[in-house]
Amino acid sequence: PYDAKSYAFGGIYQFFGKTVVLSGYDGTDRLLACTGFHLTGQLAILKCRVKEFLKNNHDTHGFNDSTLNVQLSNSLRTHTVILCKFTLTELERIHRFTFLLYVCILSCTLYGHCYIARTCAMRFIIATGRSCRRSI
Repeated sequence: PYDAKSYAFGGIYQFFGKTVVLSGYDGTDRLLACTGFHLTGQLAILKCRVKEFLKNNHDTHGFNDSTLNVQLSNSLRTHTVILCKFTLTELERIHRFTFLLYVCILSCTLYGHCYIARTCAMRFIIATGRSCRRSI
């Protein structure tokens, strides 16, 4: 993040995410809450990044891909911790097939989210760079 406001909201999101995981509240409500916090934070950061990039349209290298990778890796780590904690409690209560189905769906969702976000960001960067070069 480039400013204190984005950094503070990122810290608040991380605090709530880890608090929800460590509190021991199991089930889909926790997963949905963490996913909601994550998506809200990602959209806010992406909005700020796009505004900043459009203000500096002459600098096509202004969008740093490593920042996006750090944000996505934080998401994967948080959801992996949730999945591990969920595993310990749910294996006692549900059948293995249902659990494996849940793991597959969650894994596909997480990696799909990362792939789509990265692809969209790269397409946006390339398209904006081309339009900036044409206008010069």
